[in-house]
Amino acid sequence: MAANHNNPEERNIIILTGQGKDRKFTGEPRFYEQLAETARKRRGKVYILPFRGGEAADGKAFSWDMERKEWVETSCPEPDVVYNRFSDRFTEWADPVQQYFNELEKEKIPYFNRCFFNKLHTSSLLQNHRVLKKYYPETKRMATRDDLAAFLNKHNAVFIKDIHGSQGQGIWKVENNGTSYTLQTQKQQYKGLSFQNLAELLKPVYKKKTLLIQEGIPLTLLNDRTYDFRVLVHFFAGKWHVTGIGVRQARNGGYTTHVPQGGRILSFDSVPVKPDPETVKQLSSHIGKLLDLKFQNVREFSFDLGTDDEGGLWILDVNSKPMMFDEREINKKRINTLARIFAEA
Repeated sequence: MAANHNNPEERNIIILTGQGKDRKFTGEPRFYEQLAETARKRRGKVYILPFRGGEAADGKAFSWDMERKEWVETSCPEPDVVYNRFSDRFTEWADPVQQYFNELEKEKIPYFNRCFFNKLHTSSLLQNHRVLKKYYPETKRMATRDDLAAFLNKHNAVFIKDIHGSQGQGIWKVENNGTSYTLQTQKQQYKGLSFQNLAELLKPVYKKKTLLIQEGIPLTLLNDRTYDFRVLVHFFAGKWHVTGIGVRQARNGGYTTHVPQGGRILSFDSVPVKPDPETVKQLSSHIGKLLDLKFQNVREFSFDLGTDDEGGLWILDVNSKPMMFDEREINKKRINTLARIFAEA
């Protein structure tokens, strides 16, 4: 593998994805289309290289045909820059994929966002940082019912998180009502539980999954529903930049704000308490530097930020490989920023 030097004016941008059963590739086709069209303006050509079961499909890739408005099969050229958009951790961990990344390093071909963030690692990084620890709720590994009991003795509400969860999946909420407990899943609510009942309901979860347990922060409400902020961050021109801030609100009775779990989009101006832009900028820079040290070659991430009634800010989660933002302006700015990163890599 070697970088493309046949046409110095054109850069080959390879997007790594999985290969779906009924689709040419996994991911968000519209996002890739917009990226291909914008990169073209900077003399970049986007190719999607799907892997099935960890194997690249005979070097076959897909490029965007501007006239036909469709992805057409083609041979995969040598890359100038590689953008990892695997949506599946397990495909990403496969030996052929890791060998591909190792080959990129050997050939000094730039790539970014090599892997999903491990929530255990990001939690530890945040809690041990001199600045960020003040903005991060108490969070620990949960492996036993004793871990659950100890946390519920300290906090009125806790969130239990699967370290491999995403888009609001793999999150449970538990409330300590004094004499009983309430457990909420994305589909059901269990009230009036004894601790024994609660522990039995959660036993299959902590026996099979790697979990974190996190202090539940009472976030600010709008119409009795919680909301938080999605902060999109990119690295270019030698520093971290906030690309956009979206607002998401939980559904009625919900406890996560993710749109796939019934959350909805709000405008930034519509919410009563907003984060200070300069503080968000500083937090973004601190988080970005930490992530790049731990995971290397990070150029894009997002994080969830909540506010409380006293105006305090809370980092709720850090996300690799952000999905498309529904806010048109944020999405447009993201596409332009990625095209710039590709051109400058």
